[in-house]
Amino acid sequence: MDSNPAYDQTIFPELETSFPGFWHRFGAAMIDGLITSAFALPLTYLNVTVWKSPYIFVIVTLITACYKPFFEYRFAATIGKMALGICVVGDDFQKVGLKAELRRVSFYVIPAIIQMILTLPFYFMDDFQFITSYSEYGQLIATNKMVLWIDAIVIVLLILDCIFFYGDKQNRSLHDMYGKTYVVFKSRSYLS
Repeated sequence: MDSNPAYDQTIFPELETSFPGFWHRFGAAMIDGLITSAFALPLTYLNVTVWKSPYIFVIVTLITACYKPFFEYRFAATIGKMALGICVVGDDFQKVGLKAELRRVSFYVIPAIIQMILTLPFYFMDDFQFITSYSEYGQLIATNKMVLWIDAIVIVLLILDCIFFYGDKQNRSLHDMYGKTYVVFKSRSYLS
């Protein structure tokens, strides 16, 4: 008995795939934000006000920037996505490849690394040694207009992500499309 290949889910897995909506993805991002903030904020505050170490600054920035690509490539989901039962898959609806994952997160990792490079020289300034609060640190960093431009670019990318998300029937953001990935509910055996 011949079967119709158009209904074969191994050829068209998206036919039975459920794509999470905005609130699932927002909730996952909030959980991930709390996790990275719980790590980064105390260390950054102590580093800015007491330690003043460029090495700690670089390590904290890199760990925070690598959180998302590491978890999504290794486990198909960040801790936030795991908590909400969603995961990232490649365009073939299988485990996301390293190249696709790096393209997917490039919208946010590259600006974070550029900001780190632009901020690092402040750690070697004489004025930096006299900073005693995070607000003073913010005022010093704000003197570099390039850092503010990077912040503006990230905000524009975030807005574009939302526009693309709401305009796509599979709830793909701009960074999903660029990385050729999907975010799906982890109800199928995508990753086995």
